[in-house]
Amino acid sequence: MELRSKDTVRRGPLAALLLASIVSWIGNSFTAIAIPWFVLQTTGSAALTGVAAAFGVLPAIVTGFFGGTLVDRLGYKRSSVLADLMSAATVGAIPLLHAFDLLGFPVLLTLVLLGAALDAPGYTARGALVPDLAAMARMNLDRANSYMQTIANLSTLIGPPLAGVMIALLGTSQVLWLDAASFVFSAVLVGCAVPGAPVRRIAGATASGGAMASSYLSEMREGLRFVLRDRLVRTMLTMFAAVNVMGAALVAVVLPVYARESFGQAVGLGLMLSGFGGGSLVGALLYGALAGRLPRRPTFLLAFAGLGLPFFALAAEPGLWVSVGLLALVGMANAPIAVIAVSVIQMRTPPDMRGRVMGMETALTSIAAPLGPLAGGLAIQWLGVSVTLLVFAAGMVAIPLLNVANPTLRDLNLQSATEVVSSGAVAEQVAP
Repeated sequence: MELRSKDTVRRGPLAALLLASIVSWIGNSFTAIAIPWFVLQTTGSAALTGVAAAFGVLPAIVTGFFGGTLVDRLGYKRSSVLADLMSAATVGAIPLLHAFDLLGFPVLLTLVLLGAALDAPGYTARGALVPDLAAMARMNLDRANSYMQTIANLSTLIGPPLAGVMIALLGTSQVLWLDAASFVFSAVLVGCAVPGAPVRRIAGATASGGAMASSYLSEMREGLRFVLRDRLVRTMLTMFAAVNVMGAALVAVVLPVYARESFGQAVGLGLMLSGFGGGSLVGALLYGALAGRLPRRPTFLLAFAGLGLPFFALAAEPGLWVSVGLLALVGMANAPIAVIAVSVIQMRTPPDMRGRVMGMETALTSIAAPLGPLAGGLAIQWLGVSVTLLVFAAGMVAIPLLNVANPTLRDLNLQSATEVVSSGAVAEQVAP
């Protein structure tokens, strides 16, 4: 009984973070569905609905790049709590102001923009908490991150359909209130059950009056310098940026056109994307169960190849359910890549720089993604859907093949922060 009690104490904070994260992420799913629906109901304009949806997406890249420094300054626990509380305020203000006829469209856009701007810092802060909580729980870091990846995939799967059902049952305004309450619950849970580390000043800051001080921009540049000088992180980010361009093209253009030409209806597209989501969930669970027993480097490269291989078969138009299964395989391959990348970046990053580095990693790998849909549309116009799938499949498989002999990826097999430091990598990478 005493051993179980100690295990509960050790693992309780990580379990609380996982629960808070899934509640917050489901809340984000509710926001993504409820706000466009609310705009459409109240304005009747598809154009204004599109504008509101765009305002809900654009800030993520900007705040991912600039917000990480604020996360480091405030501390990870405090940043997570504040992000959720402010999300609750922005979401709750929409039905409140609407009830008093004070919600003009510019005000609505401002609230949507503010709410979206808080998503990336909140996500970054929760991710930055994982290494310390995993160490407290005496848990393999890959396994802890696989749990985070699992609940992220689960929230993506259940959040949108649950939001649709709740809107039908309760109405949009009530769902927005429920959404705000979910953010409050997440904030309270993290605030009460997750220990916070002291806010540490950033290495390399200049001393002033015996106290460490540095400007916001210099701290941000320090984080960017670390990302660009760390050869392993730089290599992974380059691989992710390339595959994100192709992935964005596939999701936004190629697969919709494929579904229309092959199945004649949008249901096929929805089933294929659901297959990807289900595969990602299964992949995260499987990798979590095997974490610590699989060598990272071959797992990473094989999984990366697995992202592209199913699309060769998809180009043959094998039928709906085989296509769903192929997308599920893509999702299963994607899960360990994401987990390994997060774990490696967390281990190689100094503890007081996690916010900046993880935020910039998200921003840098996403910044080229808008080029994907344009490239996908042009490729289909020139080559047709099947050939475009073959080209993208070849491109995705080429990424790991070109890096098989890359000596930098050998550092993926380092299992602890101590090994990273002893390798001399961090000392080299943060040198001025």
